[in-house]
Amino acid sequence: TEPQAEGTATKYPHYTSWGHSMVVSPWGRVEAQVDEKEHMIVVDLDMDAVDEVRTNIPTGNQKRPDVYSVSPAADPHRDRGFV
Repeated sequence: TEPQAEGTATKYPHYTSWGHSMVVSPWGRVEAQVDEKEHMIVVDLDMDAVDEVRTNIPTGNQKRPDVYSVSPAADPHRDRGFV
């Protein structure tokens, strides 16, 4: 196993990170990715593209409160007008 950063061994005993971070567009296109080494990715996010996807694939409008409930704090659509 990889050595853990100082202080993380007791704070997050079950957490393992392997890298290979990436930025993916709302349509699923990989915009940037890096290997397991230390890197920084800087991208401009197009929030209009997020709104476009949410309009074309309105999963936020397909909630089934009769089947399950979503906590307002955990609902990613809450602040975007999809609740």
